Amino acid sequence: MARSCDGARQREQEERTTPVATLPSVDKDFGDCTALDALDRLIDPKGLDLVDIGCGAGDLARHLAGRGARVTAVEPDPDQARENAGARRMPSLTFVQTGAENLPLADGSVDGAFFSKSLHHVPPAVMPAALGEAIRVLRTGGFLYVLEPDIDGAFSRLMLPFHDETKERRQALACLAEHARPAFAAATVAAISVERRYADFDAFADAVLSLTYNAYRREDVEAPDVRACFEAGRDGAGYAFRQPLTIYLFRDKSADA
Repeated sequence: MARSCDGARQREQEERTTPVATLPSVDKDFGDCTALDALDRLIDPKGLDLVDIGCGAGDLARHLAGRGARVTAVEPDPDQARENAGARRMPSLTFVQTGAENLPLADGSVDGAFFSKSLHHVPPAVMPAALGEAIRVLRTGGFLYVLEPDIDGAFSRLMLPFHDETKERRQALACLAEHARPAFAAATVAAISVERRYADFDAFADAVLSLTYNAYRREDVEAPDVRACFEAGRDGAGYAFRQPLTIYLFRDKSADA
């Protein structure tokens, strides 16, 4: 059952009081910044072998390939994978349909692995295995780059009545602390804030319902309580919602990881 916007806010506040697994604190704050711009400030992908795990429509993978990387982009959702296979090809980009827990790559074959807003979508039972796979395919000295949406923020509150990812996002952070951090010598944590803007409610509903990897029901997305949350984002140019995100960049994979 969908919850009210006030109920979503209360749930968010309650979850924040529960301790999360220990991870390094934010040491860089890029403020208003797109995810791709933040990546460019942290990583030079030219000449690297990379894997984008849970690539979605492939925007990140194409960005990396366009900057000179050789990229394997994996996507478990069959509908999205078919779209990727039929999209414009790039010589340094390969799309593969598979789950994060079964990467089609040899041990120590890539310089960097990415989970861009995808780690919390990995089924809970295989999330540790998925991180293990990412570490397995990294060369010694390689890096793991994880971008995760924060639980708080106006956009998360808007989505919460019909798509509550609180538990999954918290599990992603716990798994990072337990399974990723010990495998690397250093970590950088960066904060960014992205504005999501819509002309009207129909534009928002169409955008979220177009995501094939989320099985939303239209009646839940268009429920009165969601509309009320959406209306709170009105400004002079339409409707805007802030989404804070955090980048966890683990560097220098140890030889024995």
